[in-house]
Amino acid sequence: MPDINIRVVTFAANHPACYISLRFFMEAWKLNSGAHYEKTRFTIMLPEQPSAECLNVCNELAAHYPADLLQVSAQDSADYRYYWPMNFLDHEFAEDLLVYCPPHTLVSGDLSALLEQSHLEQKIVAPAFIQHATLAPRLQSALQKAESEKSDDVLSMWFAVFPKSVRPKFSNCFAATLAQLGFPERNPPTYHDVMGLLASAFTYLLREKKLDYRIADPEIFHELCAEDAHSTNDFSRQTLFAITDDAAADFTWDGVFHGIETVQAFLDESNVSSAWLYYQRNLRRIRNVLQLTQFSKRDLFQSKRNPYYIFAMDYIQQSAGIRALHYLCHALNESGQEAYVTCEGTIPHLRTNVLNEKIMLQHHETGRVPIMVYPEIVSGNPFNAQVVARWLLNKPGLIGGDTSFDKSELMFTFDPLYLANGMQGETLHIPTSDLFLFNNENNPDDDKRESVCFYAHKYIFKGGKLTPHVENAISLGKDQKLSHAEIASILRKSKLLYVYEPTALIEEALLCGCPVAVIVTDYWRSNMPGFSYPSDYGIAMSDSAEALALAKSTVHNYRNIYESTVLKNAWKQIDHFIELTQRAASKKRVPH
Repeated sequence: MPDINIRVVTFAANHPACYISLRFFMEAWKLNSGAHYEKTRFTIMLPEQPSAECLNVCNELAAHYPADLLQVSAQDSADYRYYWPMNFLDHEFAEDLLVYCPPHTLVSGDLSALLEQSHLEQKIVAPAFIQHATLAPRLQSALQKAESEKSDDVLSMWFAVFPKSVRPKFSNCFAATLAQLGFPERNPPTYHDVMGLLASAFTYLLREKKLDYRIADPEIFHELCAEDAHSTNDFSRQTLFAITDDAAADFTWDGVFHGIETVQAFLDESNVSSAWLYYQRNLRRIRNVLQLTQFSKRDLFQSKRNPYYIFAMDYIQQSAGIRALHYLCHALNESGQEAYVTCEGTIPHLRTNVLNEKIMLQHHETGRVPIMVYPEIVSGNPFNAQVVARWLLNKPGLIGGDTSFDKSELMFTFDPLYLANGMQGETLHIPTSDLFLFNNENNPDDDKRESVCFYAHKYIFKGGKLTPHVENAISLGKDQKLSHAEIASILRKSKLLYVYEPTALIEEALLCGCPVAVIVTDYWRSNMPGFSYPSDYGIAMSDSAEALALAKSTVHNYRNIYESTVLKNAWKQIDHFIELTQRAASKKRVPH
């Protein structure tokens, strides 16, 4: 391995999300630069007027990592404007390689080969800027005038490696090139404005000075400020503005958190709305990777995690309980666990591995203790599992199964109302309403709803009689064999849904903008004793004109509640479920 001295340049902005980013930025480099980390130092560029918190954070980082602080001058700040971190190109560094990597770029793969190749060939290495077709016309025109044998390539500045021999070509000219190409008129500029101009200036200088380069494999980086970047992205909503010091410049700044504790804080405390869902998914995956690499001792010779066997029936859309079991399996696998369902009928877009005898034998032979998850409708412990997690998806005994359970079982409930008197358990409420189907977005029928629908499946099965409210209404009962898409279509056109029993359709209707009226019969009272929904998100507990009018006027509040509270709490509860069940299984485990 060649002996290479490396300088990594990043920056700190006066924003709490940036501080959190930097803490894991350092750790990611430590994990992924291999033996080269021993010869690596960091420079953290500071703004002209860093806040006290910014200085404290950066000084703390410098105390724990091989890092130096470099504050931009007033003149350089004026010359570079929002692009002030690029001032690093005007400074002299003694190291063999100079790497620019902003704090929102997570190094997620082994960099050793890339660094060694750049040093050996003395070529710049950077990823392609794949949004080049969306560059402003003035930028495209400027790039076309700069002749190059690789004239179609536009390189991004969210990661770049500069060998020592080529760095003088960029010294004291980048600010002038930015000005020549034209700073964006928007103040502050959007993330796309920033990255587009940086890519254009970088590529322009490469062509003008006829410098050779290699395009980096994007798989070893994770740019948390863009989804699968393409020209149709709504950059004002889905991306991070990575240069400005103004905390209010782009609300999605706060979506980028990189360490387990800080990722978890974001997942627990932030209001996750549509524009945040991509971040939530990626941050959760990053957290899970970190759990398996940095914060948990990995073992090359055995798995230390105990598997989950989920007693589930074949997936069908009509049963929220069955969907919940499959979603739990998927969520556990997404959380870095190993989970299986005991049925054959699964659906492709969920990570639901099917349990078989071979897998069970492997777990037994390696001493791993399966955690058996039974819904309340399963009597006893048919798998004779050492660790049982009982999940109440309905009131015990209502549709089958036992009414009491072994005291050794870990008790979880979809809703606290399902716990009988004296029964204790942890809440594990996994939403079963898919926002891709059940939503009121771009609904041409929202202002002209005419239909009325109802749900009374178990109520009728138990001998209940329909009331006059639903005469000529559309039944959404399981006997209708409706797909989820068909149900969503009906709800998006309906002005009211009557329900005679607890059902996931209540939530699905609210998400589709359809108010719900509860018919409080004896059957409802026996299943939901003393329960009443809040009146501020679309549910009427009576058929009075006042209650129905209030439900109609507040139904659109529920989408925000679902995203900011229901989804957020679900992941917290899943993490707690994992903690409790793994702890119980570990006590039963015999070392092999």
